[in-house]
Amino acid sequence: MDEILSAVLDDKGIGGRDYHDVHIIEAHQAAPAASATVSGSMTIGGYDKEQRILVVGDGDFSFSLSMAVAFGSAPNLFATSLDSFEFLMENFMWSVYNIKELKARGCKVLHCVDATQMGNHPELSQIKFDRIIFNFPLAGFFPREVPRQLQIQSVHYS
Repeated sequence: MDEILSAVLDDKGIGGRDYHDVHIIEAHQAAPAASATVSGSMTIGGYDKEQRILVVGDGDFSFSLSMAVAFGSAPNLFATSLDSFEFLMENFMWSVYNIKELKARGCKVLHCVDATQMGNHPELSQIKFDRIIFNFPLAGFFPREVPRQLQIQSVHYS
């Protein structure tokens, strides 16, 4: 973990490989299946680069990063997590890298955001979003539940 965190913060490779390549392999990120240009704007599925998009509950910020990478930049993307930055550093080894990349692409990253209380959030309550995405939840930290979670996700994405 120290090697990974050091590599992320210092922009060095991990084990002789570029850490971005390692991240994509480890996180199983895939390129967007279908993308098209509409009126000079990148559109992926129902999401447009020009839309104000709020992503809530993005555990390690990998979903938001996938969108930002697909769009090329993310000035209209707001990525949030219920967890604190400190918790993410301890429990999701790639979250620091993902956050760094999101910020470099212009994304606003917010921690400790409770999706049920966004109306009270000092920043989010003032913004009208075109799309709000709440990802399929991860039932992490319960090893006995992993097979069940994978089964649920396979049905959900079929």
